[in-house]
Amino acid sequence: MQICEQALRDIIETSGPVKLVIGGPPCEDLALVNADRTGVKGPKSRLLHIIFVVLDWLTILQPEQEVHFLVENTARMAAHNKTYIDRRFAVHDAVAADHIEFNSLLLGPVSRPRVYWTNLPGAREHMAKLRFGRQHGPYALKPTLADILDPGRTTTALFSDCILATGQKGRPVKPKGGGPMEALNPTEVERLMAAEGYTDHCNLSTAKRLGVLGESWHLQTIVELLRPLAEHV
Repeated sequence: MQICEQALRDIIETSGPVKLVIGGPPCEDLALVNADRTGVKGPKSRLLHIIFVVLDWLTILQPEQEVHFLVENTARMAAHNKTYIDRRFAVHDAVAADHIEFNSLLLGPVSRPRVYWTNLPGAREHMAKLRFGRQHGPYALKPTLADILDPGRTTTALFSDCILATGQKGRPVKPKGGGPMEALNPTEVERLMAAEGYTDHCNLSTAKRLGVLGESWHLQTIVELLRPLAEHV
């Protein structure tokens, strides 16, 4: 379905007012690790601009309705791109200009430094408490990378910094029975992302399963971002 004024009108008329918009455009155009990055002007950043348009139209179509939003991308982007996105979301809520930087490593054994633009009530304060109280909070005894491996597979690494097979530094896993070191398999990556079974039974190759997971959000991080909203409603 093409996102346009009429499409949003149809959604509102059929299902009621839109109260929450969530999205996360692919990071390839923004990530500093990509030499050919094109930033917010790149084709893979198109979803970011679609989110802007959706929020613009919702402001017009339902002016009395408070709309919350949550948008994610890599923290490792150029400062001017981050500033542009800050200012664009601030049009809808000034609080969103003060983006949240958070690494999922604080919640589990995967390093995913991300930026979140949101006006979710209480989210900023809640994530700050997790970040600064991590040694005494609910994740003080978070699992290690070894905890999510299949039986018989071991590792000395404490966490993974990339879940794609081609990016896992040093191939961190010692397979059952010995042999060359291996990358995490898709099922292990699902556990890493707190979403076991997400790509299973989908007739996808290992590479495609890892690709899907690489574009996914770390589930527990999103749970924590949304947690204060349950109290708000």
